Amino acid sequence: MNTAYARLYDISKTPGYIGIGYFHSENNKPIGFIVGNEEQWANYKMFYINEICVLSNTQQTGIGTSLLSFLNELLIQKEVKSTCLLKEVKANQNVSLKKTVLSLMNLVY
Repeated sequence: MNTAYARLYDISKTPGYIGIGYFHSENNKPIGFIVGNEEQWANYKMFYINEICVLSNTQQTGIGTSLLSFLNELLIQKEVKSTCLLKEVKANQNVSLKKTVLSLMNLVY
């Protein structure tokens, strides 16, 4: 747990940090989040997604898609032109997450 906290803390202190949480409507407990940072390049801004996480018992319910859609709208407002997912994907991880991320992040122009 200390390692995960340290990683998220470091990400949150990175310039251009954006973090979006998804909370349960009844008890306000966190269900998922997406974090990353925006960087200015020569002629455009780029956003790096460092982590996206949804509780395992609530996966496949649209929460991850909602997080990515909300992030996409925010990045369009901030005139971010490109997005990069910085995530190690293990062979046994859900393929639908990869497809959802790729399809939604194509919306950022």
